[in-house]
Amino acid sequence: MQYVLFKLFTSFYAHIALFPFAYRIQLLLAYYKNFEVPKEGQTWQRYDRWYNAMLKLPVFLESIENTEDYDDRLIQFYLPYSLGGGQADVTALSA
Repeated sequence: MQYVLFKLFTSFYAHIALFPFAYRIQLLLAYYKNFEVPKEGQTWQRYDRWYNAMLKLPVFLESIENTEDYDDRLIQFYLPYSLGGGQADVTALSA
């Protein structure tokens, strides 16, 4: 029983740790590269269900500072990367 609980909790934490990256990837690729995650195929449908379930988790919603303009702030923060500038440009941005 302890192993099952350990596996359950570690799986949950892995999802929580990975989701912010999935969120950024999906948002930024759609905005800067006009890329949409495929909707067809069993794997992509499973990913879509996971993604939408994660979006609703209170622990994720509480982790983003201001939900109203969070996407816009992420897009602006990653603008130097989209222009090929990379890390040097991002560190020069003021908050």
